[in-house]
Amino acid sequence: MTGQDQRLLERVLTTALKTGRCYLGHREAVKYAKGSRLVVLCSQAPQEIVKRVEAAARSGKTPLYMFPGTPLELGRLLGKPFPVSAFTIRAKGDADLSALLPEAAPQL
Repeated sequence: MTGQDQRLLERVLTTALKTGRCYLGHREAVKYAKGSRLVVLCSQAPQEIVKRVEAAARSGKTPLYMFPGTPLELGRLLGKPFPVSAFTIRAKGDADLSALLPEAAPQL
């Protein structure tokens, strides 16, 4: 991931966290996948978690963004002092999610 992509991702996710309705963690991602705008999942999370969240997003027809870092990196990106394996955005607030997933722009 380039520096510009990293800054874009950080801006979009922190804006969604501050102004929208968001949930942290894989249990919440599975619970709230249906009806959400976007699910962000760490590609380096444990495989069991990846499979459960991917299945929930697919069944809820929710766009899924695979974060290319570790859960600790995603947590730090969101300003949290702990690892975050999944991040669910229910209401986007002021965030421009189409910049993150241009192919899913009509759904966002």
